Amino acid sequence: MSINKKVSLLFSTVFIIFFIIISLFINYRVQNIEKLENKIIINNIRKVQSLLDNYYEKLENIGYEYSADSNILYDLENKNTSTKVFSEKIDYMKRLDISYFIVFNKHRDILYGKYYDISSGEYLPISSELLTFIKNTPIKTILNKNNRYLTIDYEKVLFHFEKVIYKGKVQGYLLIGRTIDSNFLTSISEVVEDYSSLISNYGLNSFDILNYKDSEISYTIKKIENNRLFYYIKFKDLVESNNFFIRLINDREVYTNMIYELKIILLLFILMFLLMLIIFFIFMNKLFINRIKYITSIIKRVSLSESLNYSLNIKYNDEISYLMKKINEMFRVINTQHKVALKKEIDKNNRNKSITLDTKKIVADKSTISNLLKKWLASNDFSIVLFEIDYFNKIDNINEFNLKELLKKELLEVISSEISKKDILGSFDEEKFIVLIDEKSSLNVLNIANRIRKLIEKKIFFIEGKRVFITLSMGCTICMKNESIENIYERLNEALLEAKRSGRNKVVFN
Repeated sequence: MSINKKVSLLFSTVFIIFFIIISLFINYRVQNIEKLENKIIINNIRKVQSLLDNYYEKLENIGYEYSADSNILYDLENKNTSTKVFSEKIDYMKRLDISYFIVFNKHRDILYGKYYDISSGEYLPISSELLTFIKNTPIKTILNKNNRYLTIDYEKVLFHFEKVIYKGKVQGYLLIGRTIDSNFLTSISEVVEDYSSLISNYGLNSFDILNYKDSEISYTIKKIENNRLFYYIKFKDLVESNNFFIRLINDREVYTNMIYELKIILLLFILMFLLMLIIFFIFMNKLFINRIKYITSIIKRVSLSESLNYSLNIKYNDEISYLMKKINEMFRVINTQHKVALKKEIDKNNRNKSITLDTKKIVADKSTISNLLKKWLASNDFSIVLFEIDYFNKIDNINEFNLKELLKKELLEVISSEISKKDILGSFDEEKFIVLIDEKSSLNVLNIANRIRKLIEKKIFFIEGKRVFITLSMGCTICMKNESIENIYERLNEALLEAKRSGRNKVVFN
């Protein structure tokens, strides 16, 4: 079989394999994109429920505050339906963004109250439908905190019903509510950045369950089009004994953008691959064969003086096969020379390292620190300081990983300038650092550690234009010759833990 046929067959096979791999990759990416999209939707559902829970908690707080109001207790006791307190409550309705504030006596007859239309700013009479519902519905049902929604005059209302208790007896009740109107839905849309609306009857019985805090959220997701997705959150209506839904519409921006990028990548890969095929077949006969013959002739001249034993596995008898034989010969020579040169370089580096390692102050990783610690323990007594940045993961302005790395690098540079050239400074793990100090006095090592601590406490770090202040908690100990590394690490960790327990920004010797 000629070289042209072999290469054609090879490229055809590669193209088929390439196409299969790309297809599988795209399918995998699409599935991941859909999973990411679902996570975003689930997160939005949590946000909507959180907003409703927060508003319900606000209604609870208002009810709790006014259930102990002396004026309201007086009105209930004297059955006073005309009071200055009432006008004050109306002002609070407007300021606190609530729609209903109603006071009932212990028989659940209205004492006074108003309905405030937030959209128009008007105070309107209370619906008789609401009063009838409050009067006739079992009190346990109304007081149940899981029953939060009802329909009054075709409006959905988020409400809270509070007992007014005086001297251990129920004197009356308060109803505080907020209509789920266009303003409320707009606030939901602003939080999740998806358009929201109320739907009375969706017509589907199959819903997924999302556990959220101590409750369950019933929801469903429906993908209507490639660029539009609907998701529904189900709520129980206490008055109508039916369900209603908050519907949100997502434009699937994440999904469409990532699918578009995948298509572009696939198109570019295919175009590049086809271009490579075209170039290969156009220039192969003109350049490729002649190049092989030229390289073969050069290799023949170079290999005349070589003694050859190693060879590649050759299956065909053509120009490339002959070239492979000669390349094997060259590889053997080059490989031998490379091994000799590499051995010399390693020996040279080892000699240099043995000369400089113990005398240079270095910034090392945990592995290097451990090796150096073993060497120091084998030769003499010395001190170790283990420290970490206080509240490193909560430092303002530098939440990004790269900014934290810049801070650690600058911290090490500052500390390295404060220690002796014989001492060794390095990273112990992601958040801890260690200093090996050629010092046998506990008093001296405490002075050194406190000097470093005070220096860092006063230092202003500038990380990409951001001012950062940090403190250090430090534990230190004296290491005795041939002592167990495990014992040393145990004392250091205990000392560091005590420094953190006692308020941080401290040095503890153990």
